[in-house]
Amino acid sequence: MLVPLDAEGRLDAADWKTHQAFCRVRKFGDGSEDRIGLLRRKPGGQWYFDYSEGDRDDEIGFRLNDERFTVGEYVSIGRNQAMHTYQVARVERP
Repeated sequence: MLVPLDAEGRLDAADWKTHQAFCRVRKFGDGSEDRIGLLRRKPGGQWYFDYSEGDRDDEIGFRLNDERFTVGEYVSIGRNQAMHTYQVARVERP
């Protein structure tokens, strides 16, 4: 993921709003081709990953507003009524 984080490691909505086109996610490792998507936000503030037009392939972030993207923490992403948990392995700051 290439996303803006605040000082506490949470998604920075204000920074995202001004740099949406640069906020990307890469899905890989499930035996299929790599996919590149955008970090998006629904009305009401729910974050999701948008891989192509329409919402059939969208992946919803579970409480990503509250999650901290720091090494060792976990985040949950859902698609097709199934949740998958991922551990943050690396965080780089400019």
